[in-house]
Amino acid sequence: MNDNNQEPRDNPADIQLGIWGTTGAGKTTYLAMLYDALERDNNWRVGVVKKAREFAGTHRKTIRIDRIFPAPTPVPDQLETLDYTLINQGSGKRTVIKFIDAPGRFYEQIKKTPTIVKQENKSTDSKQEFEDIVDYLRACNGIILLLDPDRMTEKRDDFLSMLTELFQEFYERENQENENRDNIFDKLKHYIAFCVTKVDRQKIWSKGQESKKLVEEVMGEDTLMRILNNYVEENRCEYFSVSSIGCYKDKQGNWHSAVDEPGSSTTSQENSGSSTSCQENSSSTIPQEDNDIGRFLNIKSPIEDISSSQAVPNDIEHSTSLPEDPDPYAPAPARSTQTNIEDLNQRQVRIKPGVEIKPHNVIAPIMWLIENI
Repeated sequence: MNDNNQEPRDNPADIQLGIWGTTGAGKTTYLAMLYDALERDNNWRVGVVKKAREFAGTHRKTIRIDRIFPAPTPVPDQLETLDYTLINQGSGKRTVIKFIDAPGRFYEQIKKTPTIVKQENKSTDSKQEFEDIVDYLRACNGIILLLDPDRMTEKRDDFLSMLTELFQEFYERENQENENRDNIFDKLKHYIAFCVTKVDRQKIWSKGQESKKLVEEVMGEDTLMRILNNYVEENRCEYFSVSSIGCYKDKQGNWHSAVDEPGSSTTSQENSGSSTSCQENSSSTIPQEDNDIGRFLNIKSPIEDISSSQAVPNDIEHSTSLPEDPDPYAPAPARSTQTNIEDLNQRQVRIKPGVEIKPHNVIAPIMWLIENI
């Protein structure tokens, strides 16, 4: 589905994809479960260097074995990109997913980056420097935008302002670099996959919304419309509902989230047959078979086999509020160990023991981008 306006790549065999998401959107969990899903998918081979393998392996163990979510990403001395290199088993087409293992606040502070991101090119033994997150995204052919539904209620205005600023800055830099082009009002050439995470949660699952409607609800219909009108070509966008952890059925055939929220009593209620499942109070039809989940969530994709997905129910690792201190990397006030442990126990979000973790649609955005770029 390429069009004649697409700018040529230096190496057409490689597609470079980037990821953006705020604090709380679940980037770390998504990336770990994306690697997990790709390894289980017969259509793909995935290759990684040592750092990326350690990243994926460590966080996958935390999720699948320890049944908890990854700890908050610390601030490193220097930010680097990590790669997943994908080879399609049928076509041999190669795609490189480049991501930055950085705290969510790094993505939110669009014009304030504490260090340079370095991307090493092993074939030429050279390094490319990215000034900040916008510079990194501009170097990608396609972008996966992870949207946290918790922002619908927490710091919503700040969240929407941040999204608008991201696209404005992106667009202005493209224009500055291409100021001699024929039409300065051309929109961005990048393909964008808008992905709402955490759709396994009852408050989202029970609505059974079409993915675009869910994106409009999280971003705000007006914000999405302004972005499409001014910065992004609508035919280069798609919308996805994703969950890194997924839902499961109980013995009565009801759907439940695999995540045990703080204060939740769903596990005991499930065992007693109480109806507190993802389908409670829902007028939509819940799928009767696991492989119907994609159709239930109304995922649009030209790919027939969508085997995975991403969401990130992680309320402990990801604070959904923006930092109040103007310096997003300022250390938090010192607190006693006793206070930290008590707070951790109160807020801990865990994955239910004995429940199979089945990510939904984590691969779908990748496949759509590859097919269309």
